[in-house]
Amino acid sequence: MNTTNNLLSLAKLWVPAILLILLVLFGAASSLTTGQIPWMVLVFLLFLGVFVIRGFRQADRTTAPLLRQESPAGLVAYFERTLAAFPDADAHIAYSTGIVYAYFGDFTQARVRLDTVDWERRPPFIKAAGLGLQALLAYLDTRDYRQGLELAQQARSLVADIPDEMPGREDAQAAYQAFVNIGEILSGQTRPETVAELESLLPRVPPLLKVFLAWGLATAYDRANRQKESELMLSLIKSMIPHSKALATLPW
Repeated sequence: MNTTNNLLSLAKLWVPAILLILLVLFGAASSLTTGQIPWMVLVFLLFLGVFVIRGFRQADRTTAPLLRQESPAGLVAYFERTLAAFPDADAHIAYSTGIVYAYFGDFTQARVRLDTVDWERRPPFIKAAGLGLQALLAYLDTRDYRQGLELAQQARSLVADIPDEMPGREDAQAAYQAFVNIGEILSGQTRPETVAELESLLPRVPPLLKVFLAWGLATAYDRANRQKESELMLSLIKSMIPHSKALATLPW
């Protein structure tokens, strides 16, 4: 059931783009068959690919400076504006802005955002985001690390069955795996590979999650008496989100 619902949810995002690409490819094949100039279609395909790649990079370039602002208002407004056109926009906005408010120590507002969505009625892929936000609040606010780990594991299980060929699969699975790893560190249930997995995920995630992963690594290094590495992660956090209250210090 999770697989079917996830596919339906992701299809809302990707089917229009896939149909457009198929249409263009059909045009290219027809042009080659009829002897008409195919370069116009190929140029369009190249432009489309560049546009998509630039879109992801531009998002990272935009969120990075907004993270450095004194207030979460700029980043919240950015997510409210850019995510409004997505299917399940309210859920995407609640997840992203809830994370932002949590980083800045406004846990009340983070929970207000969380409560704007009936997560149980959403597809598994979307429901996982609500569980992920709850896990983050358990880690940073209530400090109920075992509960946070359980929530993160539930979120991970909801995205585990996304087919390999679906866009966004790796990003979603990487994010919730990181949430699980951080929960293992905080609750004292660290596996031999927990820290190594988190280290490998750090360069793969966008800035909004990178600072949280760095906090998790700083915590793990401190617990293992690897002080220089812990301080390096804390310096990274300070440079990326200098006004964060929740990530400025370690949990003990």
